[in-house]
Amino acid sequence: MLLEAFGEHALGKTQCFEWFKRFKSGDFDVRNEERGRPTKKFEDADLQALLDEDKHNNWRITMGKIQKVGKWVPHQLNERQQENRKTSCEILQRGYIFM
Repeated sequence: MLLEAFGEHALGKTQCFEWFKRFKSGDFDVRNEERGRPTKKFEDADLQALLDEDKHNNWRITMGKIQKVGKWVPHQLNERQQENRKTSCEILQRGYIFM
């Protein structure tokens, strides 16, 4: 119905649900919320110093990220991920020994 009325300018299903939730909770303010930019983790000079320190370092490696499944993700695993990987390897190793 919205698509017929507004064509390509119609809201998507998810956005309609978001507006409905806001209106149902009593929030009838339709103005856009102010959104700030995320804070920088590095100052430009600090980042440039890291890159200049070793010319062979790739900037992605300097950031500690590698490409996986089309996305850049942190290279370091957290403790839970390390434990999951260890457990998976142990299970695979046990299965290999008994075959």
